[in-house]
Amino acid sequence: MIKIGILGMGFMGRGHFGRYATIPDAKVTAIADVEPERRRGEMQVQGNIDLGLNRLDMSGVQAFATAEELIAQADVDVVDVCLPTYLHSRYSVAALQAGKHVFCEKPMALSLAEADTMLEAADRAGRLLMIGHCIRFWPEFVYLKELVDNKTLGKLLSLRMSRLGTGPLWSWNGWMLDAARSGGAVLDLHIHDVDFVHYMLGKPAVIDAQGGEAGGATGLNFVMAAYRYRHVPRVTIEGGWMRAGLGFQASYDAWFEGGFLQYKGWETPTLTLYLNDAQEATHPEVASGDAYTNELRYFLNCVATGTSPERCLPRSARDSLALVFKEQESVRRLAPVSVA
Repeated sequence: MIKIGILGMGFMGRGHFGRYATIPDAKVTAIADVEPERRRGEMQVQGNIDLGLNRLDMSGVQAFATAEELIAQADVDVVDVCLPTYLHSRYSVAALQAGKHVFCEKPMALSLAEADTMLEAADRAGRLLMIGHCIRFWPEFVYLKELVDNKTLGKLLSLRMSRLGTGPLWSWNGWMLDAARSGGAVLDLHIHDVDFVHYMLGKPAVIDAQGGEAGGATGLNFVMAAYRYRHVPRVTIEGGWMRAGLGFQASYDAWFEGGFLQYKGWETPTLTLYLNDAQEATHPEVASGDAYTNELRYFLNCVATGTSPERCLPRSARDSLALVFKEQESVRRLAPVSVA
């Protein structure tokens, strides 16, 4: 039985808690949160998607008021860091130094220096570190990567990815709308698609980005980035938070030599495939499963078998973070930037 301690029982912490309950040979035995109601599993929290956040069964779970107490006192094998981004590096490093394996929510950190500190701590401790880039495990995105890898529809000609939503007014103590604590929309929301493009296509040679502030938050609120590859003619990624009541919308358009695949996350079915010369569109079936459960199950299997999380290595997550910073540099300079 792998014993898990969760730091932070907000939107993602509660979501992870419920998903661990569905994974055999895994159990949450400790949680930490500064809010007494959250420690009791009572406080309902909002987010941009529905994670099924019902009242939690906290029987047999130790509750701590601070992350430091859990790391020092709880008998756990894995620490799951679901704290605000500005705390990711501090407590991931502390848990690794205490001999725990660490699953840390995205984004990895607020800076490359912090991310590198996490990598060094994992290496020194000989413990596993994985960053929760759930899109790598999202069924519709897994399907897209399989098409690209296998060239089922021929070469990829064009890819457009979009992730837009209303600013997260619901975050604890307003931390998500404070760029000093969250990195803003580009680091918290847009990084999902940046990371997936990096995972699927590798690093681009050049990034040309435009963006700005839309009000209601600090930092870069929206961005449109063109990634230049030698093997894919056109890749664009857009994302951002707005003050309008849009809700949340994630989508992609993938144009192949043999057809066109469209994903609209808010529709049912979510995928539509238009094959060249076909009279009617089809709706591909994708693998079952919830992305959050899939990523947690994958990580726990790595812990159980002592194998590296090759599907989502921390170095890869660190390099995805670097690509977002390259976008920010391009926006500031009003010019394309090279990716070393």
